[in-house]
Amino acid sequence: MAAFNKLGLDATKVKYRDIYRNEIFRDNPTEQEPFIPKVNYVDMHEAIVNSSNIFFIRMANENSLEEQMAALYQATGMNIDQRGGYDFAPSTNKVKQAEDLADWRKEVMNHDRRAYNNPKLMGTKNRYRSPFSGLAWGQSSLTSTPASMARMAGAIANNGVMMPSRYLLKEAGVNQPMAIGVDIAEDTAYAGTLTRYMIDQSNQPGKQKIKNIVVAGKSGTPERVINGEIESDGWYVFFAPTPDHRSRTVTCIRIERGKGSSNAVLVANSIAKVLEKRGYIVSF
Repeated sequence: MAAFNKLGLDATKVKYRDIYRNEIFRDNPTEQEPFIPKVNYVDMHEAIVNSSNIFFIRMANENSLEEQMAALYQATGMNIDQRGGYDFAPSTNKVKQAEDLADWRKEVMNHDRRAYNNPKLMGTKNRYRSPFSGLAWGQSSLTSTPASMARMAGAIANNGVMMPSRYLLKEAGVNQPMAIGVDIAEDTAYAGTLTRYMIDQSNQPGKQKIKNIVVAGKSGTPERVINGEIESDGWYVFFAPTPDHRSRTVTCIRIERGKGSSNAVLVANSIAKVLEKRGYIVSF
């Protein structure tokens, strides 16, 4: 979404024909990022469908997406270096928000491209190991809760408008008004494009994520260092229309130290069965 908000639909036209196997992070029997010549090129569709971390790192660095990424993180409640973000509702303290953003710009979003532009690191993974590059694929000092990820997916599902989290329908017997949505996409077309890509990601031939139902989704396997050891969490976020097609229901699963996203997808299947049975979702 950050790339769309800066480049417009031209973000879909960006193609990398020089992402090679020595550079990719995921290269094992269960997860392998796309690389040349396995594919002819990597564009945004390929990157979302087959999880090209290198594509998103390159897009962030080469298009200076710091401000667009920061805006999305603040809106959805994610934080960097344990600053910013929120759990239940955005802070109304504008001074604190400005201070958090200033800290992000100083510590991580400082346009440091020394590693990325270092000729000695070209063609290696180390080119992509700066703190800012880490943000581009959900690593580094970026922290997100399942609620934050659900807000982001919910905005994509809702034509680019994020609805603030709602916890009470009534308070002391009084109906609570629905809050006004927040535009996080500069154009509704960006959300529509991402929805189509997410449908393709979760419904590849022979690899449908949710059995017997077409959803829009995205899996992820971010790494963390725990007690000196690299551990991977398993994520899967998906959404699907309600039976009346007036809304969409979003679900996000995170399994800490889950080794990969496959277990999160298994849990998602169990949840989807319940949601479908109770009338919360149908296929696209």
